[in-house]
Formats: sequence, C-alpha cells, structure tokens
Amino acid sequence: IDAPIAATFGVRTRNGVQELALIIPLARDQAAPASARLLMRDGARAHAQEVSLPQRMAYGLAAGAPAPNVAIAFPSTRTIERIPRGGTQAAFVFPQTAFRALMELDPRESVELRIVNGRTGQTLLVEVGDIAVARAFLTMPGS
Repeated sequence: IDAPIAATFGVRTRNGVQELALIIPLARDQAAPASARLLMRDGARAHAQEVSLPQRMAYGLAAGAPAPNVAIAFPSTRTIERIPRGGTQAAFVFPQTAFRALMELDPRESVELRIVNGRTGQTLLVEVGDIAVARAFLTMPGS
C-alpha cells in the first residue's frame, strides 16, 4: 500500500473463507475511521489501459488507478476487533463481488481505498498484482 497511515490491505481467511480486507491498527483511545470504499475499473465498461514503465516511474501507483468515469465502488463492512497483543484494530471487509472483480483486473492496475473519518478522508493506492499474489499464496496446497 502506498499509505500515509499504518494499514494492511489484502486477503485473509476467516472461518475457512477468503475475504478482501483493510486492517487499520488503532492506538489507545484512537477513533476508528467511519468507512472505507474500494474503487476499481469496471471491467464491463472499460478495458484495461496499458501502464508503461515510464508512466509508473513518473506517477507511481496513480498511473494504474481507475479513471473516475469507468470506476465502480464497493462499500465495506466495519468491525472493531481485539488483537492478541492487546489493543484493537478496525477491519473493513469488502463483499465477495468486489473480490471477484478485483481478481479479473490486470495485475499492473491500481485500486483506490478511500477512507473517511469524520470530515477528513484519505486515498490509498494498491497494485492489483499484490493482492493476486497473496491469494495465490493462501490457496497453495498445505497453506
């Protein structure tokens, strides 16, 4: 994640089901963000655009981000979870439809995570290929 905050976005397995999740550890007495949305290219409306190496070097992950006119947004479900070391984390879990749509994107594309906390918000960028690798690792025999 290209992130100004401590966050982990990826695939986790809970109760035998893989889910796409954004996890944000919370400091003591820190309020959790209110919501998180996942934005990606809508494959039904637009084909993937080539992301060249010079584009990636000049614009970073933003080079592969979805154009607003062809993006689809997925809301998340937020829970506050206790973690074993003590403390809490905010877990934003995205629907399985978002997970399937993400797996159909080109690995060079980026997706946006828009996190809202009150009147402020942040946009985090993630390369799709990172998620595909995580999912492949979790589905390897013996894992």
